[in-house]
Amino acid sequence: MWVLKPSLDVRGKGSYTYDTNFVWKDDILPIYIMDNHLSAAWCWIQECDISSNYNFLHIDRHHDLAAIGDIDVLDSIRGLKVNYEEYIGLTYDNGRSYKSFRWDNYIRNTHYLYPNWFHTNLFYVQQGVVEDPYYIRFPAFRCQRRNTLLVREELTQFIEEPSCCLSDGFLEPDIWREKWILNIDLDFIWDEDHVRIFDDEFVVDLGKRIKNAISNIQVVTIALSPDCVAGDVIEEQWDNALRVLKLLTDALEIDFSLDNL
Repeated sequence: MWVLKPSLDVRGKGSYTYDTNFVWKDDILPIYIMDNHLSAAWCWIQECDISSNYNFLHIDRHHDLAAIGDIDVLDSIRGLKVNYEEYIGLTYDNGRSYKSFRWDNYIRNTHYLYPNWFHTNLFYVQQGVVEDPYYIRFPAFRCQRRNTLLVREELTQFIEEPSCCLSDGFLEPDIWREKWILNIDLDFIWDEDHVRIFDDEFVVDLGKRIKNAISNIQVVTIALSPDCVAGDVIEEQWDNALRVLKLLTDALEIDFSLDNL
């Protein structure tokens, strides 16, 4: 179903820092698809219990760990299942008006509100994970950057068939009692120069492994991020992102399409 229905000319629109063109949810599985990753946190708020513990697995070209927004604004929604319009309408003033949730800070915003949703955090990213000096005033966000080439195997090991802790002890023994938030950005398929680094077979296999592990996953969020995908013009970037998404959704056995608006 459409949380935010796209316009007919969506393939000609960018997403950038604040703009969102669509958000969609599967009717059966807790899987959400969007163009801009900033909407992922809203999806987690809908699906996660505020008092429960979860683990977090992030597959993305970028770490998306920029500084959080204004804490007074964030505190105003703590414990609430805000609707989507309220969520994207959250702003704060810092000389001019800024939206609270951006495509690069939505994780830390959510962690500020619900640190228990980030018990163990595994990051499969091409961009190095760094600690923002501004953020050290808030609860520490512990995460481990993992080898991107091992994401499929480790998704199976840690989520579908949890078998052992990491050798360095980063995963606690009771980690297997908690479900996972799985957060994916399709720009992960390309490098910073927009060269394709993961093939179709990789995408299909990843989708099948997610499908097999879904009983241990609380929510899946998938962002297209067309602005960060290969292509000379935005329409080509959309086409490339949607082609990869089709491989993934077929493997997940969910029915998503922008062709029948």
